[in-house]
Amino acid sequence: MSWWDDVKGAVGGVVDWFGEHKVASNILSTVVTGFALNKVQDSIASDSKSNSANAPARQRMDYGTTLNLPANQDNKVPVVYGTAVVPGIITEAVMSADRKKMTYVLTICEKTGTLGPSGADSVLTFEEIYIGKTKVAFQGDGITCASLTSEDGSVDTNINGLVKIWCYNNGVHHSTSPAGYNAATTYAYDWVPNWTFNHTMNNLVFAVVEVTYSRDKAFVGVPSMTFKIKNTLTQPGDVIYDYMTNTRYGASIPVSSINY
Repeated sequence: MSWWDDVKGAVGGVVDWFGEHKVASNILSTVVTGFALNKVQDSIASDSKSNSANAPARQRMDYGTTLNLPANQDNKVPVVYGTAVVPGIITEAVMSADRKKMTYVLTICEKTGTLGPSGADSVLTFEEIYIGKTKVAFQGDGITCASLTSEDGSVDTNINGLVKIWCYNNGVHHSTSPAGYNAATTYAYDWVPNWTFNHTMNNLVFAVVEVTYSRDKAFVGVPSMTFKIKNTLTQPGDVIYDYMTNTRYGASIPVSSINY
């Protein structure tokens, strides 16, 4: 079975900005939108129906879909202070050689600065991860998804083993684990095909997500994901100080000009 005929076409135009991240307004010059990905899923479903519904299962085939997208420069990387639930912005997608898996990168937010003039570094952690409106629970490795829990408490295990999520809170070398889990330390470029140590994602909080295609379990599309992120930078004075002085996403005001 194939998912997309050519993922290069699906994310055509993605620029290699990962190695030299400067300011938020220049980061996401090209983004694969959730709308477009839903179109891919719809196309897959349409192609499946066009393969004679009455034909024996062994004769049915899935046809890939190529989708070229223009650059979307309206997307911005947010800055999270305190705790917030934010969606990830798809900034990379790569299909496996056998076309049964897709690995994609979701950029979530900026890595913030220090806790005021004390110099202590702020820390961002992944509190919860959601697919749609359901909360993800992981297997013991803290990476492989085991189940989804809905708002009414019902549990769906169809996702078990089909999705893996690696979390990073400051570039490709700073892996972290969702709250309550203890995943092994890994580098992001070990999981994203064609990435090298030059793909740094410096000063960014992001997730690498690997999805395995399974029509039997109705898992045939890219899931819509959101992340509950907690930042140790919470005090109003520290937040204002960070935004005023930060040269990457803030006002770039010299520290000497601030009476803290």
